[in-house]
Amino acid sequence: MIVYLFNHYFPDNSGFGRRCEREILALSEVDDVTVICRKNEHDLEHEKFQESSKTSILRYSANSEVVHRPENYKSNGFYEIKRNLEINLAQIKLLRKVFSENKNKTVNLYVVNSPLTVPFVAFFVAKFSGVQTKAVAFHDLEPELAMHMKKLDESNWLVKLTFWLEKFVCHNYQKIIVTSQGQADELIKRTGISQEKIMAIPNSTDIFSNKAEAQKGKVDSIKFKDSDFLVMYMSTLSFGYTVEGLMSFLSSIKKSHRKIDHLKFVIIGAGDALPLLEEFIQKKNSGMCAHTRDYAQFLLI
Repeated sequence: MIVYLFNHYFPDNSGFGRRCEREILALSEVDDVTVICRKNEHDLEHEKFQESSKTSILRYSANSEVVHRPENYKSNGFYEIKRNLEINLAQIKLLRKVFSENKNKTVNLYVVNSPLTVPFVAFFVAKFSGVQTKAVAFHDLEPELAMHMKKLDESNWLVKLTFWLEKFVCHNYQKIIVTSQGQADELIKRTGISQEKIMAIPNSTDIFSNKAEAQKGKVDSIKFKDSDFLVMYMSTLSFGYTVEGLMSFLSSIKKSHRKIDHLKFVIIGAGDALPLLEEFIQKKNSGMCAHTRDYAQFLLI
């Protein structure tokens, strides 16, 4: 069986949540999956997920913030210690429960990084329980996240600790999964792991879906010419600051569109704000059309 551990609500309509859901569904095609995740204390409706005979969910409570937004971040070290302890203690309790109940089975651990103490602590719980630490998935690089969101520099002890945790995790899990080749190259450079140990799977990839061939046909129907000037945007379309910035950008390039021959703008993403974005494009930017598939949207000028 596979234990899938992460510090987030599930299911969730953000880009992060959608990626996790695709990973869980893919893993459930291979083996039984037990998901350990956060309980959404504010919106239980988000916890509706069609569990199958091969997928079960255990949720823990934690009061600390989970969403990556600037107003939620504090650089105070005592706050970070408290936040991480709260998360880790709740996860340890459920991990020990699952490992104990399945001690006669072959159990593999799959962890989604963030914060880095999640895969760090889970490694030791798994080690003492005889569980294989198969993979850890990096959706963000934590040192950069700490420096950008908390306005810290590399000399700060929190950032130094994050670099150390990152290196420990990369060396002690069997497989490292990232969302881009750029992330892969950076982790190889600063942790010293081999290229063979790391795999880049972009957020827009749906390599496991049984609808893959049908969706591939839809994507192949979008034709580009060698002379086309392509501008691509790929991100979650859930948070206000993301979508507002994108709409502002689309407005600003409207005049350029008339000056640059064969300019095409491609948006790859999904989220709650997608209908708002499509409506904006239809009303404000004439000449745009939309091509869609299950989780990714292609909006072309």
